[in-house]
Amino acid sequence: MVPRGLRDGNGVTACSRSKKLKVLPSEKRQQKGQELNRPVLEGFWAWVEETSAKYTANESLKRALTYTTNQRKYPETFLEDGRIPISNVEQK
Repeated sequence: MVPRGLRDGNGVTACSRSKKLKVLPSEKRQQKGQELNRPVLEGFWAWVEETSAKYTANESLKRALTYTTNQRKYPETFLEDGRIPISNVEQK
């Protein structure tokens, strides 16, 4: 099962790179970014936890899920500071 919000291939990145968000002051961008992106991230972390709890013989998947869980605070940093973009790729 693919995490909710990521099924369409856009997820958080599409929400954060919206042209409408770029013109907002950082406080408003943070607020709006949290409204749009927190549900996507919550769905992703629920999927990681659910998938991690299942037995799998796939060692690569286990390592990837463990690494992802250990890095959890970093992808969420942009939610706490409106000045931080989720992506360093400039949208055209």
